[in-house]
Amino acid sequence: MTTVKGLQQRIVKALEKGQDPAPLLKQLAELRTQNAAEAESETTEVESSCRVCQHRERGAIDKALQEGRSLRDIETEFNVSRSTLSRHKRNCLAENKNIYHIA
Repeated sequence: MTTVKGLQQRIVKALEKGQDPAPLLKQLAELRTQNAAEAESETTEVESSCRVCQHRERGAIDKALQEGRSLRDIETEFNVSRSTLSRHKRNCLAENKNIYHIA
């Protein structure tokens, strides 16, 4: 599974090697669009004040939380604080336990 962070790292390596990063940039844009679409489809009808719920890459963030990735890694990749991620996991994902299968 390709992640935003993984693609960003591949782009940097391509640039360091003098390679054309255009295909990777296109793939990154497509992944971000896909993540935004997933997040939009998963939003509930109730407006939330949660920063993660409003994040354009919410689907990817929720998936990372579901996979058990560390809050520090998720914080770095999506520029969302660990406290915000923890609060989102505790409050928002707990409400959608049936959808996300979070323990």
